[in-house]
Amino acid sequence: MQDEIGAYFSLQELEEYLSHKPQILETQILESAHFYASKWEFDIIYHFNPNMYGVKEIKEKIDKQLHNNEHLFEGLFGEKEDLKKLVSMFGQLRFQKRWSQTPRVPQTSVLGHTLCVALMGYLLSFDLKACKSMRINHFLGGLFHDLPEILTRDIITPIKQSVAGLDHCIKEIEKKEMQNKVYSFVSLGVQEDLKYFTENEFKNRYKDKSHQIVFTKDAEELFTFFNHDTYQGVCGELLKVCDHLSAFLEAKISLSHGISSSDLIKGAENLLKLRSHAQILGVDLGKLFRNFK
Repeated sequence: MQDEIGAYFSLQELEEYLSHKPQILETQILESAHFYASKWEFDIIYHFNPNMYGVKEIKEKIDKQLHNNEHLFEGLFGEKEDLKKLVSMFGQLRFQKRWSQTPRVPQTSVLGHTLCVALMGYLLSFDLKACKSMRINHFLGGLFHDLPEILTRDIITPIKQSVAGLDHCIKEIEKKEMQNKVYSFVSLGVQEDLKYFTENEFKNRYKDKSHQIVFTKDAEELFTFFNHDTYQGVCGELLKVCDHLSAFLEAKISLSHGISSSDLIKGAENLLKLRSHAQILGVDLGKLFRNFK
């Protein structure tokens, strides 16, 4: 296995990290976020059955862990109700289903889909020799690219493409709703970051010295001139391929389980036809699609 993953990370590094987690701020934030997400999910159960056996002990344990790191979540436990609502809104992607109008097994949440896109984008960044900031941005770009779907729900691609201009109209609605229901609750810095990852999410771009967003004509220009940490580059072409690969696998896995529909069959066929020979900087990304056909 080390031979296969050696280009990305070593098993020794992974073992070292899992066995001796560094006691730094980032580790505390991740652990606290884990418990906060657990609390968010647990509160749904607790609301309906607070007297179930063992529930109170679990609640006490989660609350204790959270309040031990309360300083990292200033506002979530205090008076900032808007911040709580925002986190809860993001959590809805945990239950929002992909392909919601099509029977499919296993079902996939929007949050699960975005995580797959994020992981694919991050790992494929190594094959493209992307700089550190671009690799991180590909993960964040993949993770946030469907965030506006909290507000517009899952609208499948065939519907978006069925009427000329519909996709553009949906984008405008998403942008307006994001401003009203998301950006108004966060700081200016967080607003700028979210906009960078959710608007024009599949376009190649970087930030110039004045932090203005600049779009490049193709991936080759981006990687040739702006593949450096200072430019905060994002290869939107790569994220689009990852988005298609995730959707392709969602359809193919369901078909392999015997759960079929015309949307799944046509979706898989169209994505394979579109991406079977996809390349970026000479890297054969289409092979990932061909391997699963």
